[in-house]
Amino acid sequence: MMKYLILIGDGMADEPKDFPEGKTPLVLANIPHLDLLAKKGTLGLVKTVPEDMHAGSDVANMTILGYDPKKYYTGRAPIEAYGGGLELKPEEVAFRCNLVSLKQENHQWLMEDYSAEHISSEEAKQLIQALNQKLSSSRVKFYPSVSYRNLCIIEDINPERIKIPPPHDILNQPIAGYLESLKTSSEGRFILELMERSREIFRSHPVNQARKEKGKKPADMVWLWGQGKAPSLPSLDSYTPPLLPTASP
Repeated sequence: MMKYLILIGDGMADEPKDFPEGKTPLVLANIPHLDLLAKKGTLGLVKTVPEDMHAGSDVANMTILGYDPKKYYTGRAPIEAYGGGLELKPEEVAFRCNLVSLKQENHQWLMEDYSAEHISSEEAKQLIQALNQKLSSSRVKFYPSVSYRNLCIIEDINPERIKIPPPHDILNQPIAGYLESLKTSSEGRFILELMERSREIFRSHPVNQARKEKGKKPADMVWLWGQGKAPSLPSLDSYTPPLLPTASP
C-alpha cells in the first residue's frame, strides 16, 4: 500500500509587507532541504478554503486530507474532541474551551490573551476540574486537554444559534459586544451564563493566585467557541477523495 507524508508549514510564509525590504523569515532562513524539494518536486497552488467559509486550519486541513469541508465540516471542537478520544453522541455538541486573559481599559474588559499566556496543561487541568465541581451536570461536562485548549460538551443545544468569534480574532477588543449578542437566544444565554460563572470560579482560584505572584497572566474565564456536532466522516481507508487538477511544474 502506498503511503503519503504530508508536511504543513502552517503560517510559515508570512506577509512581505510586514518585514524590512519584504524579506520574510522564510526568505532569510537557511532551508536547503525545502529548497531541494522545491527544485526537484512539482509546484502548484490549491485553494483549501471555500469562499464562504472561515480561513482556519481546521477547514484547510480537512481539504488537504481530501474531504470537502462544505460537506463534512461541522466545527473545530468536534474534530478536537475526536482527536482527544471523545466520541460525541448525536445529541451532544462540542465547544472549544479556551482559557483566556482579560484586561480592563476605559471601564471595558478587553481580550488580552487567547491562551492565558500559554498556561501549562497541569494548571489548566486544575482549573477545568474546578469548573466540573461547580458547573458540571448531566447536560454539561468540561474536559482538560493541552494547555489553553480544552473542551466543553453540552447536550441538547442548537450550535447554529450561537455566534461567538475565536478569541484570537478579537485580541485587544472589548468583549462586551460579543457577549451581548449571546442574549438573543436561549442557547446563547446558557453559554453566556457558563462563561460568566467561570470568571467567578477562576477569580480566587489558587492556580491564578500563584500565577499572579509570579508575574504571569491569570486565566480569567473560559471562552466557548468553534462548536458543532460530530461530523459523519468516512475513514481514509474507504474514502476516495475527488481528484485535484494536475499542477503545472
